[in-house]
Amino acid sequence: MFNILDNKVDYIQPLIGLELESAFPIYENSEGLLLRKDWQCVARDGRFLLIKYDSGVLSAALCDYEDDLRYSLRSLATSQRMIISKLDFSQIKNFFEFQISEDDYWE
Repeated sequence: MFNILDNKVDYIQPLIGLELESAFPIYENSEGLLLRKDWQCVARDGRFLLIKYDSGVLSAALCDYEDDLRYSLRSLATSQRMIISKLDFSQIKNFFEFQISEDDYWE
């Protein structure tokens, strides 16, 4: 579903297989042609994770402090299809191989 950007492999490695306590959507705009959707997560080690999908680009930030998330976002991957009308957290979970119970995240 996503292609990792060549120069972002080092940034994506700490996210692969990350154990999450919770994940929930904080923003969605599905009006118009391009989808934008954001999720906020809390890792089991207490760090905060922000995942943002906007117009074909998947970005993420993993920080010790919630206030640092928006300033730490990095574009990590692009969608294989430019236009996606629906994106669920389960697809994000599978891409990053997150470890989280289905009871602990909301689509």
